[in-house]
Amino acid sequence: MDKDIIFDKRTKDFGGKFYLKKGQFLSCLLAEARKKGVGLIEGLRKINPNVPDVYIDFIDNSSFNAYTFKDNDSYYIGINHGAISNLYIFFNYLLSFPNVLSFVGNNGNEIEPIFDISNANMIKPKDKERKIYAEGLFHFAVLFLIWHEYAHIIDGHLELKEEYGMSFISEMVSIKKSGGLISQTLEYDADCYAASVGIKDILINYQTTKILPEKIKPYFNSLEDALFLWTFSTYTLFRFFGNIEYNFNELDVYSHPYPGFRQHYIGVIIPTIIMDSKYSNLNDSICNKTSLAIKEVEDSLKILKKGSVTPPFIDRFHSLPMGCTYTRKGWEQMYKIQNNWRNVRPLLEPYCKVNLTPIEDLGSEDEFMKIIKKFRKHC
Repeated sequence: MDKDIIFDKRTKDFGGKFYLKKGQFLSCLLAEARKKGVGLIEGLRKINPNVPDVYIDFIDNSSFNAYTFKDNDSYYIGINHGAISNLYIFFNYLLSFPNVLSFVGNNGNEIEPIFDISNANMIKPKDKERKIYAEGLFHFAVLFLIWHEYAHIIDGHLELKEEYGMSFISEMVSIKKSGGLISQTLEYDADCYAASVGIKDILINYQTTKILPEKIKPYFNSLEDALFLWTFSTYTLFRFFGNIEYNFNELDVYSHPYPGFRQHYIGVIIPTIIMDSKYSNLNDSICNKTSLAIKEVEDSLKILKKGSVTPPFIDRFHSLPMGCTYTRKGWEQMYKIQNNWRNVRPLLEPYCKVNLTPIEDLGSEDEFMKIIKKFRKHC
């Protein structure tokens, strides 16, 4: 049976396969996103031929979600078309506001747009450089999403989930009566993989800008600028998953970590990788720039919410997810998730296609808290 038929059959409950239409804007956007994903996985397979190929396609659903599943020996990534279109529309809408990221391009050309859901894809910045920047934000968000889904495959998450009777991994948060901590640990692992690959890829591209697409080169004028853009993009991506109010007295019941935890994890990875690279002397300036990116996201959301018409996907952006992260219950849960890796990693070893992250000695909860405080103070 053809993979597109299998894909359609397996995703029927979510909307089924979205069939691309020639000349349609959304279809062109999805085709470009799939091209990014296919190229990414082909590149990884050239480095490590043991990792599996994956069929990437889109689901006829306008909500924000993505899935990973397996059929016989073949792997699939299904992304709701709404996830791709919402990211594209959001970043272009964002850069259309003159007082959002005002240092990018000539913001004086911009006039605050009036959002129209029927014609949302036509809202774009007027300034060429700001258009390119919006494309860069979209580019990195899509890559992170696909890297995250691919991690579920190569790290053996799908097979482990099958042991619990689950045939899909979904990216929308659900409430689980049991197995929540295991599920959160798998999401933590996938986030860390996507962040590590993304940051290392930026370091490689920064060293060899001649291999970069022309539109991407402006983002690599400095390493700080590149990681600012990457942080702005990925931090925003997690805001799209922030539409459930977490009860901090029952954090183990959720399928995914609190968005603020996920933003913290990927934030910690940046200085960890930089300090092990030849750019360690830039660590302080990079931390300052990536911290600024987080502030810029939150400031930008406040501006958008004051607009004459609020896009429907902005409604899911609740109060700052990082705000509850550094409470006692927050860091206790982060400790539990990271420490649970020592329990989950052995379960994944029979299924993984790559070397899994080693088990790290986190020390006591108090020692862990000291590390978090040190990171917050440094960045």
